[in-house]
Amino acid sequence: MKPFSKMAAIGEGKPVVSRSGKKLLQIHEFSLDIKYPIAGVLEGSNETDTWTSDGRYSDLGGVQHPKDLFMAATPKEGWVAFGVYKKCGDDLEGRPNGFATHVWPTKEKAKADFRSANNGTEAAGTVRVEWES
Repeated sequence: MKPFSKMAAIGEGKPVVSRSGKKLLQIHEFSLDIKYPIAGVLEGSNETDTWTSDGRYSDLGGVQHPKDLFMAATPKEGWVAFGVYKKCGDDLEGRPNGFATHVWPTKEKAKADFRSANNGTEAAGTVRVEWES
């Protein structure tokens, strides 16, 4: 999980979750000099909770709490194309670039880039990849 960021959560409206995985449905920052200036409502709750400016539910000696806040992971997906080498002794015939050096938004774009980077050689295949950031 990515550390909580007031700027991303409040200023940019990026999604926030608790350590236990519940979504933060509402968030507000009070511009007061207080220990817990962040207030909000977690998924499944009918009451508000408060946090420190860095998203800690409890400020008691760094103790982890299920309600501590984190930035929600953003799922991403893309496509990579790859080649297959034909081994001949110590040499490689044809030598298409067998390594995926880019992740492309579409399968078609991944294939076209591979073909362009390898003198017109078609990719042996493509793979859809997923990750979180």
